[in-house]
Amino acid sequence: MENNDTRAFDTVPVPEFTDEEYQGLLAAEGWTPAETRYLLQLAAQWDLRFLVVADRYEYPGAPPRSVLD
Repeated sequence: MENNDTRAFDTVPVPEFTDEEYQGLLAAEGWTPAETRYLLQLAAQWDLRFLVVADRYEYPGAPPRSVLD
């Protein structure tokens, strides 16, 4: 029996942003555009598995982060 279900291989698109979009829409106290990009890259790498992302999150110079951050 052949399985044509490919949902297990789908990836979720992770948004990208310009510096202008960051300043207008995403800026948050304690976060930089570079750190936000790092977070989104990890999210894409780990298919939005935020507990895995939180476990592997090590941005140089950033304070410790939790899943809730």
